Amino acid sequence: MRHTSDSISNATSLPLSADTQAVARRAGRELQEAIGAALLTVPKIFDRELATNALMVAEGKLMELCKALAIELDSNAEREDRYARLRAANLRIRELETQLGNSASPELTQASLKVLAQRLQRWWKFEGLGHASKISFGEHGCEVELSCSLRGMFSRFLSATPVSDKVNEKHWLQNLRDRGFELVEEDGDTDLADTDASRRALLDLLQSRLPSVHVLQFENRHRRGARHFRMSSVHVYIRDIKEISVLPEIEEADE
Repeated sequence: MRHTSDSISNATSLPLSADTQAVARRAGRELQEAIGAALLTVPKIFDRELATNALMVAEGKLMELCKALAIELDSNAEREDRYARLRAANLRIRELETQLGNSASPELTQASLKVLAQRLQRWWKFEGLGHASKISFGEHGCEVELSCSLRGMFSRFLSATPVSDKVNEKHWLQNLRDRGFELVEEDGDTDLADTDASRRALLDLLQSRLPSVHVLQFENRHRRGARHFRMSSVHVYIRDIKEISVLPEIEEADE
């Protein structure tokens, strides 16, 4: 992009109305979000289509910001050409989404979502942190609540290998510590401590499995007389549901 002579010659301090400030701030936030979406594709598997679409949206938001601030970056012809390409790309995306949506019957769609939900549940058991619940698929992804319970991974109730289970549980808990989780041991129970370190370790785990994941909320609990808060669950949103289909999962025989 290049600055025009008009934009440079008119560079001066001007007051902005409250409406103009609000529009500029909104465009700025949306510009940051679009660039952030593009950057999410960089450290993991590069998705060129996603990055292109995100940057085209960012470009549109940049022009919206410039319009609000009365700043000219390009000629009208160049700007209109970019807008035309952006509109065409968005139209093509909507057409493809419509074709994809119409190609599958409601029954097939429901069955496919059920398979993905079961995959999520088996994956979280595989991670040893309890169960996945409140799974909800929406227009732009999947929302799910993941428990943070260490109970049940090595349940020795009626187990045929109670001694081995105890040894394996000890190794597994040490593995959690090695990965950055902080544990609380009180009254014979071991839980995840709700600390910055544990949250960071949990976020690292989630992002390693689901690059498009966004954490919505952490939940904790506190026992009377206890010294620590314990992590109880994490609510997440998965933007790219195809990532669910390749999650590792616990074997059916182990359930």
